[in-house]
Amino acid sequence: MSATVLRAKLAQPAERRPAKPAVDWRLRGPQKLVMAALVSGIVHFSLLLALALVLIPPRSDKRGVVILASLTAPRPEKVALLHVTPPKSPPRDHSADEMPSVALLASKFVAARPTGAARTGVDLTKPRTDLAPHPAETSEWLTKIAGSPFGMLDGRDSELKAALLADGGTRESEEAVERGLRWLAAHQRADGSWHYNHSYGGGCEECSKPGNHGSTTAATGMALLPFLGAGYTHRRGPYTETVRKGLDFLKSKVIETPFGGDLQGGTNLYAQAIATLALCEAYAMTEDRSLDPVCRQAIAFIVHAQDPNGGGWRYTPGQAGDTSVTGWMWPALKSGQMNYLPVPASTFKKAWQFLDTMQDDSGAAYGYLGPSKQEPTMTAVGLLCRMYGGWPRRHPSLARGVQTLSRKGPSPTDLYYNYYAAQVLRHWGGAEWISWNERLREQLIRTQATAGHEAGSWYFRDKHGDQGGRLYNTAMALLTLEVYYRYLPIYGTGAVDEQFKK
Repeated sequence: MSATVLRAKLAQPAERRPAKPAVDWRLRGPQKLVMAALVSGIVHFSLLLALALVLIPPRSDKRGVVILASLTAPRPEKVALLHVTPPKSPPRDHSADEMPSVALLASKFVAARPTGAARTGVDLTKPRTDLAPHPAETSEWLTKIAGSPFGMLDGRDSELKAALLADGGTRESEEAVERGLRWLAAHQRADGSWHYNHSYGGGCEECSKPGNHGSTTAATGMALLPFLGAGYTHRRGPYTETVRKGLDFLKSKVIETPFGGDLQGGTNLYAQAIATLALCEAYAMTEDRSLDPVCRQAIAFIVHAQDPNGGGWRYTPGQAGDTSVTGWMWPALKSGQMNYLPVPASTFKKAWQFLDTMQDDSGAAYGYLGPSKQEPTMTAVGLLCRMYGGWPRRHPSLARGVQTLSRKGPSPTDLYYNYYAAQVLRHWGGAEWISWNERLREQLIRTQATAGHEAGSWYFRDKHGDQGGRLYNTAMALLTLEVYYRYLPIYGTGAVDEQFKK
């Protein structure tokens, strides 16, 4: 190379090369595939989630009740209705050794439906034995029952009523119910009311043994309850006009106060509880919104009338309570809860504490105005409240109380005792219920009047029968004969427990 060419090359600037980075972040073949798959997965998952939120409704019923049920487990948990509003009473024990009402029915009463059996056009005047669901329909049927916000009263519907009736009722007992309802309908007054003195104000002079209690709201509520217990309302069944007129009468008798709707009818809180129970049950069974205001007011008055210190109810608002009136208030408040009416949690809490002050033998026995072991009627009332308040079937005090009622057996004359004791034994089930029920059922069928204008009615002379007369006796006898289906059973029976173990 010549000196001239060498000097020219040396005079040129040095070649600029890009500096090599410390880390190379560029994606190469395999990395590109992984990243693309990850991004695609995230995008598609987000789209599917958004679509699900739009298309799939939440698992709740139309009134905001969350349904928790396990119908496929070997030993199903209880079906619990968790009320968003109003607050609940003390929580139930959901232990595995108790059977839910739904599981009880599924295990004991499911039978094949005859091919082509009609679902519509049911004759509500006769008990049906051909309406139990076909096994293939069981899941759908149970879901319908479990999803009902008024599950406690679902036993009054035609299909379930026929199934429940098989657990102690007979065709003869249902025929007695129909005869009794006809007697009640025939003794309704023109304004839609009933009176314990059925001959009062130009009433029936043919039937003997009228009562002497003066509350028309109590008598009307008590007369309506057996119609509702049989599944007959102002919208279905053969007594729609009878029930409608009775409900209209009660609505017309509400006295508005700053504390709610007064339905005492100038007498006492017994009338308030019984009339409220009838109105709320009709509302629960029909969802007739015209009943909402009066039910809401009536429940509010009961809440106000509670003894603020002792937690019970008696004859007048705020008075120190007794177990008898409190026993009527408890189901009235529960019926209000079925309609999602506001019942403060503190109301049930105080009522529970009241029962504590009335109990003897750690809750196996109850007295009227204080602890006692000698008052079987109040024991039955107290035990029934405990059952609905949350005592599980295995509770030792409940077991002892049930044994006391079982040993005593039905009363030949005291329908007030029989009414409450029948409910306790029905919920308890087992051999105690079978024996107790057979004696009481046959006794009531045998003693129902069969001749003349009194046909279909009952009368027993005792301290309650004398006051309430033939109307009271007839209504209480009917409610007792409807015990099989009037409320769904709380606990399973030993036979059902054994079946699930197998």
